[in-house]
Amino acid sequence: MTTSRHTHDGARPFPSGTAGAAVSAPYVQDGRRHDLRPPALSTADFGFVLEESVLMRHPGGESVTRELLDHLLACTEPGNVELQIMPLRQPHHAGPDGPVRLLETPGRQWCGYAERQRTGQLMSDREAVSVMWTRYARTRSQALSPADSAELSQRMRGVL
Repeated sequence: MTTSRHTHDGARPFPSGTAGAAVSAPYVQDGRRHDLRPPALSTADFGFVLEESVLMRHPGGESVTRELLDHLLACTEPGNVELQIMPLRQPHHAGPDGPVRLLETPGRQWCGYAERQRTGQLMSDREAVSVMWTRYARTRSQALSPADSAELSQRMRGVL
């Protein structure tokens, strides 16, 4: 389950008055890494819950996975991005139905987006968004803490 401070969260996902926004990944050109995030987004808070299995699958091979882990760890350094990993062995999982995103608009209205196979649904109904927040809060409580997630990421990185 991934989420932009969901993208779910028990703590207040975005500081009052900020809006969630999509963040683009960095790219490499001329041997230098460039960040596609506009400076205005750098102060927005983001929270993500990532399945451990995604990292263990080694998408693109070991070198790509190494870069992915480096990138995830670097994204959390400024302090406005929080990453939690859902352990592979977790008897309870509140979010097995797929990715969910919770976003706050500049007008402080919350909306949610739920992805399913071959479809997605945008919701702004308070009751529906409340259910998504509850699911996110439960998912976060079941995932590793941000510190434990960073430690696991570093260990996984060291093995590659």
